[in-house]
Amino acid sequence: MDDTRYGQLLAAIRPALIDSPAEHDRLLNAAEELMEKGADLAPEEQRVLELLVFLIKSFEDSVLASEEEDDDDQPEPVQALPHDTLKRLLEARGLEPSDIEHFFGNPAACREALSGARRVTRGQARLLANFFQAPHKLFLD
Repeated sequence: MDDTRYGQLLAAIRPALIDSPAEHDRLLNAAEELMEKGADLAPEEQRVLELLVFLIKSFEDSVLASEEEDDDDQPEPVQALPHDTLKRLLEARGLEPSDIEHFFGNPAACREALSGARRVTRGQARLLANFFQAPHKLFLD
C-alpha cells in the first residue's frame, strides 16, 4: 500500500465522525463512488472504503439507537438488508444474477439470497466481498 496515495485520498474525502445527515450523505456518496470501481479498486481505495463503511455504519447505528430512545411508539427505521445491498451492487455494476450464482453453488440458491429468503454464509460473503471489492460485513445479517 502506498501511504502517500492513501494520505491523498484521505485529504480529498476528509472522513470524520458523522454528525449530520448532510455529512452522512456526503460520505455515503464517496463510498458508493469507490464501490463502483469494482475490481479496479486500489489497495489504498479499499482501505478508505473500509473506513467509510465503518463511519457510516456507526452513524446509522447511533441514529437508530437515539430514535429508539426518543420515541418507542415510532416504527424502527429500516437499515439496508444484505440482499438489498447485493442487488444494488449488481445494478451499479450492470451485472446479472448469473454473474454471481457460482458463489452460491446454483441459480436457485442465488435467487433465494437475492430475494432475502436465504442468508448469505460467511464464506459466500467473503467471496462476494472479494468480487465486489467491498467489506464482507455488507453481505451478512
